[in-house]
Amino acid sequence: MTRKLACFVLQGIHAGYADGTFVYGGQQPARIVGPDLAAGGVPHSVIRWDPVNGRVYQAREFGMGNQPLRDIDFTNPTYPNGTMRAGHPGPPHQHRWFAVDPSNPGAGFRRGRAEVLP
Repeated sequence: MTRKLACFVLQGIHAGYADGTFVYGGQQPARIVGPDLAAGGVPHSVIRWDPVNGRVYQAREFGMGNQPLRDIDFTNPTYPNGTMRAGHPGPPHQHRWFAVDPSNPGAGFRRGRAEVLP
């Protein structure tokens, strides 16, 4: 019987937590793909868990009808050398979601710029 070992190459630093812990390329958790359908369309949050560092990487809040309201990011994106990318106020921060066309809910939503948490 042969065993296959999982192998991946780290691709520099992908993001950083407020305490200086880095998330390396290839180790970031899978993206949030949508609401939790078991919530039945009522307001709820979906957590993006970082199993490597044992903490929350991101949370996405959904409103009535599973509309995305905001993301709370617990990391800042970085360049591969670990330097924080500009345009982010530091972790944690938020990104609000906006309707692409408010008169047409079927047009979807877009994620806004990084903002300081209130």
